[in-house]
Amino acid sequence: PALLDFAWDASGVTVSIENAVPPGTEPVAARGARHGIPGMRERAQLTGGTLAIDTAGDRFRVTAKIPVQQGRTR
Repeated sequence: PALLDFAWDASGVTVSIENAVPPGTEPVAARGARHGIPGMRERAQLTGGTLAIDTAGDRFRVTAKIPVQQGRTR
């Protein structure tokens, strides 16, 4: 099962998604990022945020930190 976590504070939101890597699957670090991960990283950076990829044992985690941005009204 996948785990999804949202954490809000005064600086913004952190979203973490973690999933099991099926047995026999090559870790992301070994096969390189595909188009989806660079696209997610680019979108996070466009907001002033970050995107991190982490593998630990049989788990794969993507964590995005998105800062608060001041809104404006018309």
